[in-house]
Amino acid sequence: MTGLTPVRPIKLADEDLDPGIRGLLEDYRARLGPHGWKVHVEKVGDYLSFQFDNPLSGGSKGMQFERRRPLAQIKQQLEEGIQEDPEFARTQLAVAPRRQRRLIGALRYAATWYGWPNKVFEEVIEVLFHFRSISKAEWEWMRAVGPQAWPERIERDVRKHQRAERRRKKSKPD
Repeated sequence: MTGLTPVRPIKLADEDLDPGIRGLLEDYRARLGPHGWKVHVEKVGDYLSFQFDNPLSGGSKGMQFERRRPLAQIKQQLEEGIQEDPEFARTQLAVAPRRQRRLIGALRYAATWYGWPNKVFEEVIEVLFHFRSISKAEWEWMRAVGPQAWPERIERDVRKHQRAERRRKKSKPD
């Protein structure tokens, strides 16, 4: 494509934010920080985006909005986004381990992506704990929280894709 330049997100310093946006940012940090979530705001062209990252989760999440939108609407959009994504609730089921490694998020993501039954997930984390690959706090947290949770629409699409892939592989002649 010619003539189109991708807009790169720019992470904004807290002091560069409008006081209302900064207040929302501080609120989400206070609410979600104890559960491993790091929250910051980015500028993407004429838009702002709240970015939520948690190494204990399998990825980051972003919610974008127009800069000039009323603060109440932005807050409502953020609240709805958090309510719609079950991973936010899932990560709050237990106290997050002090050490927050991406290994934990990657393991939870893999368990969900590959459709591991809960018994398999529990056995894998038990083995990792037994061989001291994960700490007791990480093991306890993963036992309480389980694999990564995806919004229903994504879960449905992933399962549909996985079924199609299995059918495709079965139909291939050997």
